[in-house]
Amino acid sequence: MCIIVAKEKGQKLPSKETLKTCFNHNSDGAGLMYVQDNKVVIDKGYMDFKSFYKRIKKLQKRFNSDLTDKAIVMHFRIGTSGENDKATTHPFPISNKSEDLKKTYFKTDLGMAHNGIISNFVYGKDLSDTQNFVKDFVSVFKELDKKFFLNENVMKLLEREANSKLCFLDNRENIYYIGNFIDDNGIKYSNSTYKEYKYTYKYDWNWESDNEWKEYKPTISKVKENQTIQEFIEKEIQYEVLEVGDTYEICGCLIEVKDKDYILIDSDYNLYELIEDKLSLIGTDVLVYDKYYNLKSFYWEWN
Repeated sequence: MCIIVAKEKGQKLPSKETLKTCFNHNSDGAGLMYVQDNKVVIDKGYMDFKSFYKRIKKLQKRFNSDLTDKAIVMHFRIGTSGENDKATTHPFPISNKSEDLKKTYFKTDLGMAHNGIISNFVYGKDLSDTQNFVKDFVSVFKELDKKFFLNENVMKLLEREANSKLCFLDNRENIYYIGNFIDDNGIKYSNSTYKEYKYTYKYDWNWESDNEWKEYKPTISKVKENQTIQEFIEKEIQYEVLEVGDTYEICGCLIEVKDKDYILIDSDYNLYELIEDKLSLIGTDVLVYDKYYNLKSFYWEWN
């Protein structure tokens, strides 16, 4: 999973806490793009949050502002193809040259960030699926028309081919979106991983000698990765195991549950994969569909 965070002109930056949550949930590197002197600046390769946020603070000093008057697109990556290094962090210029797509600082007239997996462009280790998509597909449209992003039919074609979410920034500080983004206080997020994981509450009740129910204070257990299935059960977190043929939506992609998969969802709609008795968090607020692509509902029995 990755997340795109798009701040249009006139909107305040998300809080440091929100940006840190984005990085913690998508921790394979971060980058951003903004406009300076009529050029889109690709500025990426930040492999820890401290260095990323330090860059934000430097930009505030450079522009002598809180950046409200700047359009900025940020990206936090979870690697799915290619290397997990500075070169494969987003955003990217629209170029057919591999060396351009690998540079961590680059000035151009149009930049792009991506959230999802473009399966048709996963080949080799030299470039990621997004880099291949830009080099072999998106750049072709730019060669034909530098303003291709204003063409509705072209954008629909890109959406169909990517089957995920894209975000473009031009050198006039206009932002263009492909796919559904969450609008939260004027900031556009490509998914919900900018939010802290939800908490699960468990109430204990006890029958007292005076025949009255007594409510104990709730214990709160934060959803976390790498807990064992036994720990999960002991916390009495309610869950269901997805059936073969179910599909779940992550980063705009539908992924089918296969015979060998053991995928479960809890009552807060956090999705996990069981790997060698350890639960690995796949996503939060996940939508699940049955084999007929009907949205599934889970009926939790609260004791």
